[in-house]
Amino acid sequence: MNRAINVLALLFTLCVSAVADDYIVIVLDTSGSMNQVMSGGKKRMETAQDALIEVLSKVPDSTNVGIVTFRGWIYELGPVDRAQLSEAIRSTRPSGGTPLYAALSTAATELLKKREAQGNIGYYKLLAVTDGAAGDADLNQESSYPDGSPKLGVLQEIIQRGIVVDTIGLDMAGSHSLSKLINGAYMSGDDPQSLTEAVSKAVAEIGFGDGRDTSEDAFEEIGEIPESFAMATTLGLTTYSNQPIGQHAPESIDASRSSNQPTTTTGSNTGLGGIGAVWVSIAILAFGILWVLCSLFLRR
Repeated sequence: MNRAINVLALLFTLCVSAVADDYIVIVLDTSGSMNQVMSGGKKRMETAQDALIEVLSKVPDSTNVGIVTFRGWIYELGPVDRAQLSEAIRSTRPSGGTPLYAALSTAATELLKKREAQGNIGYYKLLAVTDGAAGDADLNQESSYPDGSPKLGVLQEIIQRGIVVDTIGLDMAGSHSLSKLINGAYMSGDDPQSLTEAVSKAVAEIGFGDGRDTSEDAFEEIGEIPESFAMATTLGLTTYSNQPIGQHAPESIDASRSSNQPTTTTGSNTGLGGIGAVWVSIAILAFGILWVLCSLFLRR
């Protein structure tokens, strides 16, 4: 029974990925230090512009892209118009400080808005391309809401919502402070080639893509996965909290579920009970798979 649930959960996730769009927002550092020249003779900003244009011009139609700088959006999150995207990237000019966490908050809030509209289906990622420490680190400190309840720092709240955060440290002597805080990959871009490769890797990992293993062996490997994984997969598609970053979660949302952790109860008066919950989960997953297959058929 557990194996059946696990297989259905994986099938459902794979099928949903087949019809769902992917969303990535790039936070591009536009601080004054991006004017500095790096190896190869180009300024950091010019090198970043070249890498972003080269990689983003090749993304599939199912990938939605947005770019936000320290002065706001230069390309709203949506389908890629290659000419407009290139023009927007080239328009950036370095100046000022590094309000990194404010930009991450803005980007994540827009991703959450899209995820809410998509019914929590799809893959959502943030990519920060930056050459220095944040000038607004206070935004990433834990604090309290007016009612006294704890308020997470910006990055921890983004991660708790299930958004993947990758970071590229651009022409830095050491690793960026984000390298130890994020839930995604940290990469270095010390020259034009390594920067382009890092951006390409971050973008290529959105969603399942053609590189993920969907062979029979992949299903064999999930035999030992506990039932909680399947339940978490279902909950992740339905109960993520999507309110803006920094805004108090509605009281109706279970905090344990909003962080994608399944809840359990014990005793005889627990609604459907263990067996009933299993069959309800199977029914939900089966219905979801059927819906996805129908969507694929209608797209032909």
